[in-house]
Amino acid sequence: HHGYSAYYLNEGYKISRFYDSDNMLVYWYCDIVTHSVENSNDLIITDLLADVIMYPDGFVQVMDLDELCDAKEKNMITEAEFFLAVKQLGSLLDIIYSGHLEAFAKPLLDAINKNI
Repeated sequence: HHGYSAYYLNEGYKISRFYDSDNMLVYWYCDIVTHSVENSNDLIITDLLADVIMYPDGFVQVMDLDELCDAKEKNMITEAEFFLAVKQLGSLLDIIYSGHLEAFAKPLLDAINKNI
């Protein structure tokens, strides 16, 4: 129904929370991203394809690794981007599996709480 997102550019994540029409959490959705700045005014965000979904019951689903591999095989992403995606995915999973996603995403949660 609706959601909120925040970019954590230094870490390479876009973290989102999606809610149903009663404002109940449906899931967290995390994208692995990279960024660049052009002309000092244009921020370019590149989705590196790997995603993680975490449901309220704690179930974690890693998504789209096949797309990441296909993109590398077809030279749609560089080797550096491929390895960056895998490293950032590993770091994100460390945060999730250690139970620290909510603490990490506190700025996002604070902004959401002001809107709900």
